[in-house]
Amino acid sequence: LEREKSARTFMERYGSHFPAGLQTLGGVFFNIADAERKSTKDVFKLTEAAVAFLGGALRIGFSGTEKHRNSEENSEEINAAIQNEGFSHSVRSIGPLATNPATFQKLLSYSSTWALIDRGPSTSYIPIWELIEDLGSEFREAATALKETWHKDEVARQEKWEAEQNHLKKRDEIEQRNKERIRAETRKDLERIRDKHFAEKEPGIISGGYCPK
Repeated sequence: LEREKSARTFMERYGSHFPAGLQTLGGVFFNIADAERKSTKDVFKLTEAAVAFLGGALRIGFSGTEKHRNSEENSEEINAAIQNEGFSHSVRSIGPLATNPATFQKLLSYSSTWALIDRGPSTSYIPIWELIEDLGSEFREAATALKETWHKDEVARQEKWEAEQNHLKKRDEIEQRNKERIRAETRKDLERIRDKHFAEKEPGIISGGYCPK
C-alpha cells in the first residue's frame, strides 16, 4: 500500500506520461456571450443579440469605436431581448493576460507571454516508467511500481466508467418503459371516452369528422 501511495503521489506531481511530440506555444482569446431564454420569445432575436454584442465587442477591441446598426428599430428589439432575457458576456484568455482582442494581439508578439496550448498527439506520449528504466537498474523497482500502479488505477477507472454507463442505460430503459406505459394508458383512456361518446348518441344519427382508431 505504501508503495502504491508513493507511486500515485509521484504521478500526481509529475504526470504518468511525457509528451514527446511537437508542442505548440502561443495563446487563445475567448469572447463568450451566454443567452438563456426565460420566456417564449423569439429565439432568433436573442441569438441575434448575442452575435451583435460579440461583433460590437470585437470592433471595440480593435478600433476603439462601435459602428451603429443600420436599423434603429432592429437595434431596439435586440436591446429589449438583452434586457428581458438571461444574457451575459465574459472574456477569457490563455497565454497573454488581456480583456480585449487588441491588447491580446499586442501581447502575443512577446514570447514571454506564451503558454503551452497543444501538447501534440496522444500517440507521442511516453510512459514515465519507461524513461525511469533508462536511468539504470537501480531505478527498475520504482519504474515497476509506477507501471503496475498506473495499470491498476486504469482498470479501476474503466470499471467505474462501465458501471456508470450501465446505470445510465438501465435508467434510460426504465424511463422508456414508463413513457410507453403512460402512452398506452392514455390511448386506452381516449378510446374509452370515444366509445362512451358514440354509445350515448341516438340511433340513426351519424356524426361527421374523423375518429382515429
